[in-house]
This record gives sequence, structure tokens and C-alpha cells, in this order.
Amino acid sequence: MRLGWLGIFLAIAVLAVAAFGSAVHQRIKILALGEKEQRTDNPWQRLRNFVVYVLGQRKLLNEPYGFIHFFFFWGFVFIVLAEIPFFFEGLFPAYSLPNLAYFMLIEDVLAAIAVVGLIVGAIRRWVVRPERLYRTWEAAIVLLLIFGLVVTEWISSGAKAALGADQTTSLAPVIGAVAGLFSGYSTAALTSIRDVFWWVHTLIFFSFMVYIPNSKHLHLLAAPFNAFFSSLQSRGGQIRPMDLEDESATEFGVGRIESFTWKQLIDSFACGECGRCMDNCPATLSGKPLNPKRLLSRQLKEHLLDKGKIMLEKGLQGTGDEYAEELAKIAETDPAAAEILQKPLIGEVVSEDEIWACTTCMSCQEQCPVLNEHVNKIVDMRRYLAMTEGSFAPELQLAFRNVENNSNPWGVGWSNRAEWAQDLDVKLISEDQDVD
Repeated sequence: MRLGWLGIFLAIAVLAVAAFGSAVHQRIKILALGEKEQRTDNPWQRLRNFVVYVLGQRKLLNEPYGFIHFFFFWGFVFIVLAEIPFFFEGLFPAYSLPNLAYFMLIEDVLAAIAVVGLIVGAIRRWVVRPERLYRTWEAAIVLLLIFGLVVTEWISSGAKAALGADQTTSLAPVIGAVAGLFSGYSTAALTSIRDVFWWVHTLIFFSFMVYIPNSKHLHLLAAPFNAFFSSLQSRGGQIRPMDLEDESATEFGVGRIESFTWKQLIDSFACGECGRCMDNCPATLSGKPLNPKRLLSRQLKEHLLDKGKIMLEKGLQGTGDEYAEELAKIAETDPAAAEILQKPLIGEVVSEDEIWACTTCMSCQEQCPVLNEHVNKIVDMRRYLAMTEGSFAPELQLAFRNVENNSNPWGVGWSNRAEWAQDLDVKLISEDQDVD
């Protein structure tokens, strides 16, 4: 390749990597706005979770399409790894990397399966149209980018193989079939096809690189970390304890997005919008307003990105009076930014009805393939409503009043509290006080 073309490639690569790195760095800083949380204990168990749930796609295999996604995942991994020899041999066509024929055989087969998965996925999303899958331009762009990566690689590598100078893809069946289609083409034509589609592939690859951290496919980057840092506690142990004796506390629970921990925030980045949680949520299925998928992938994530970006730009942090003073200054100079900063997490981003609709059954977490933890966020927002705002769901008003008046949620009077045991051989305290 001429020195000028090499320079163009390097310029594109540097710009793409810089844009990718900048987007990832900003999202890491946004996560750092959250509260601290210790998630580094028992590293071997965490590594096992990564292997089982990320590399092994364990939870995805619980349903038929998950089997296709397993091969799609590994196809994508090998497609990305294959970019190294693809770019090298494109930049230096006189050279061929040795001992890669078997690797390219595996990559070629997995890429073909990935294309089948793309087609099946497109049919499911836009023809079958299950409610759990969003039909957006973002989803379509991602499908087209991956499809474009595979097809342009096949065409460019097929033309190179037809030139008779490519040992790397000598065992690759699809590339070999494409090379057969080019039989009879002149050397000049094959060289042009190889080079044109190599550049098209290059532009698609680096465009995809820049697009990933700025789209829903941010989960490709966040999900592996999310699985590694997932809770090792039992379901009930995942709810954070509160220090009710902390006299310096100005609020309990979570009333602002940045009051979640960094791990609670990364959940929204890791969500792949597969919809398994909403398909198995009793609140969603019964027509209640709560949708755990929408909660993470739309409501919390979009609010976090909008507010987090402005907080970083303005250097806003802290709580209490200091936070209020800084916010007042921003409101004077930038009302639009202040409007986003002052947008209530509870009430506008997430409604009270959604928060109280959760049954805390944790079915959403049981189904989530990237090990997101939905329930602790809902519980934290409930705590804020109940303990900071003094706001309760209507269904709880009577229960709380009964506890206050009769020390039980059912409102059973003091004189009748022992009636449940009248036909049982159970002693009352009035009969025998010699008990623990």
C-alpha cells in the first residue's frame, strides 16, 4: 500500500480510537458520580460468573433464541479478532500472516452463523414484533453495521483469494465460495474489488467503534464488567442496609440519580434491552405501570446521561446546602442546564406508581442475562418516598395506621390478638411468663 493510503488509514484509526476513548471516559466519569460501593470481594467467584454468564451466555440459553445468540456472540468476538490480520494484510498486501488458516476457518463459519442470527433477529423484531423488543432506528443501524462488516470482509477477502495470493483464508468456506464467484475476473478488476471493499469495511469498522459507546450497544462494553461485579449475596441480601443512627444523614433512600452507587448505575449501561425482565415481571404482566426494562434502559439511563454530562461540565457535586448553592448559581447563568439538573428522579423520571407497583419478587433479576439488579434501586427509591418525603402508596396507608394503632398490619385489636391460637396447644404469655 502506498505511504499516502497508510497515512489515511492511520488518521482514521487515530480519530476513531480517540472518539471511542473519549466517549468511554466520559461514561466512566459519570459512573464515578455515584456513591462508592465495595464489589471486589471473592474475585474467583466473580471470575466464574464472568465465564459462565458472559463467555458461556448461561442465562440466554434458557430460551430457543438464546442458542442463536450464543453463536452470534462468539461470531462477533471472532469477527473483531479477525480485524487484525485483515487490516495488516490490506495495508501490506505483499505479506501474509502465517498459521492463521484454522483461525480464519472458525471465524468464517461463526460469521456465517452470525449473519443467519442477524436475519432471524431482524425477522423477530420487525415481522414477528414481540412487545418486549423495541423497533428503533438504533437497533436497525447496529444490525446493518454488523451485516456490513461481515459482507465487506467476505467480498474483499474473496477477491484476494481469487488473486491466488491468500493463504490465510485458504480453509474458509464462505470466502472460498465468494472467490469462486470471481472466477474469470481480470487481475485489475480483482485488485480494485479487494481494495474498494477493504476501505468500505475499514470505514464501517471504525464507525461502529465510535457508535458503540454512544448507543444502546454500550452494553457490549458494560455487561462483562457488570457480570463480574454482580452481587454474590442471596437475593434478600442484595438490599443495602440503612444506618438509621447516622445523625448527619439529611435523607434516606435515593431521591437523586447520583445517590445510587456506581454499581447500580452501571446496570443501566449494561442493559441490552432483550426484554426478558418485562416478559417475566408480574407487575408488567398484570397491567401495572412498572416495566423493569424501560426503567433501566430508558428512564434511568437517559436521565443519568443527561444529568451526568451537565454535572461534569459544571463541576457540580456534593449534597445538602453546598449542592443547593451551586445549583442556584447554575440556574442564574444556564437555565436550560438547571432545568435538567433539577428534574426530579421520583415523579418525573420514575413515577411513584411505578415504584410502588414492584412486588420485589426479583423475577427480573433471575431472568436478566447480564445480571442486572433492578430491585435494590426500586427499594432505595421507596425508602426515599417513605422516610424522607413521608409519601406512601395508598394500599399501605391502612397497614401503617394499623401498625401504629394495634402493632400489626391487619388491625387486629389487642384483646383479640391471641384468638388465632385458641384451638391450638400454644401457651400465652399470661399463662406462662418463664420464656425467652
